[in-house]
Amino acid sequence: MFQGGALEFSILEITEIDPDRWQRLRSALVRTGLLQIEVLENLRSPFLKFHPTLSPVLFMRLSAEKYAKLNEQYQEYYYDLSIDLYKRDFQSPHTARLFAKRELPNLLWSVKEALANQCDNVADFVNNINKFLHVFGLQRDQQFLIECLNQITVKSGSRDWYLILSSKGEQLFESGKYDRAEVVFRQILWELGSEISFNRANTLVRLGRCLRFQGNFPMAEKFVREGISVSEQLVQNEYVQRQQSEILSDLGDILAELGKFEQAKNAYENSLVIAEKNGYLRVKAVAKGQIGILFMRQDDLEMAFDSSQEALDIFHELQESDSQAGILHQLGIIYRKRQNWEEADRAYRKAARIWEKQGNSSKAASTYGELANLNLQIDKLIEAEGWYRKALQAAQLNGDKLVEHNILIGLASLLVNQPNRLIEAQEFTRAALEICKILALSGILITL
Repeated sequence: MFQGGALEFSILEITEIDPDRWQRLRSALVRTGLLQIEVLENLRSPFLKFHPTLSPVLFMRLSAEKYAKLNEQYQEYYYDLSIDLYKRDFQSPHTARLFAKRELPNLLWSVKEALANQCDNVADFVNNINKFLHVFGLQRDQQFLIECLNQITVKSGSRDWYLILSSKGEQLFESGKYDRAEVVFRQILWELGSEISFNRANTLVRLGRCLRFQGNFPMAEKFVREGISVSEQLVQNEYVQRQQSEILSDLGDILAELGKFEQAKNAYENSLVIAEKNGYLRVKAVAKGQIGILFMRQDDLEMAFDSSQEALDIFHELQESDSQAGILHQLGIIYRKRQNWEEADRAYRKAARIWEKQGNSSKAASTYGELANLNLQIDKLIEAEGWYRKALQAAQLNGDKLVEHNILIGLASLLVNQPNRLIEAQEFTRAALEICKILALSGILITL
């Protein structure tokens, strides 16, 4: 049942084979070429890769009773491993992610079996695995697990109910469907009620994040500050402290959008203090990236570059492709402001390639738009129009109205002064105006 191989420690735990017998078998398998041993840095246990012909032969020797027992031990082991890796990722992300990447085929196989059998722990299992699927940029696998999870009937208000709906909301948010994600998180918040809890604080912040990405910054600030208030009333363990560090980062983003730069800086720095004190490397990278954006808004491009590059180095070390793409996009903007056109183009294209590979049309659309702005700035009008149209197609496909509005305005501005293209420019402007009206109904006001 092992998917091509596993860490040696995992194999011994699941099969419960006698250690002396295992050493003799291991040596024989290596000699005959049926087993390859891969020693991994930072992991004490090597990864054992089986020859494709080995498993089918061994499977035929198992009785149905023995297979059922082995399968049960396999399922239990990988569920327990998912819990351990999820927790370990807070303090030792390098080891946890290396472990998770090598065992991912087994983790995925096991969680899919749990979904098929609707096991009691399946919502927790999916939540644990999805954390690493997100980190590794495997959005399609992540979406598949969430879709399977949504087919399971659970009691409203239960822990499984919360995890299933939260996963659905996060998946909608990550794919740029911020209005639909908002509906999900409002539903969760209503069901949770006013009781102080970790889940309520998380939901308030997620709701605020949805509103921020729709441009409703005052309401976003209201929900995030309420999330901070709830979190401060909880028992201050490591999970709550990590939560507070992440919430402060969200608050900083909103304050920066509102032009409250000093308050935003304080929020980011407070987030960074908690992260560095507790060794939360990923949270530190997020804060560094956000501080980079803040410096960029204030035209301190040297500090913006240094902070953003530090964030990129950490995300690269943590093998987080999605986060790397976000920082590359950010560096592209910094390079463009410095009129370093080639480096800006290179950074944008790297970010776009990552998001294309992930199938993330929403984030790709924003980067296409930046590539269009870059080419417009250096008078490459044909290339600029091509990128604008590509961005418009991606935004419309994804239903991201705010991004679509900005791209329509960019296209109209590009075409208005070109011969015989005034009518096209007017059509794009009218379309942007219609989006303004639609967004205004949701309380989001933007101007042409």
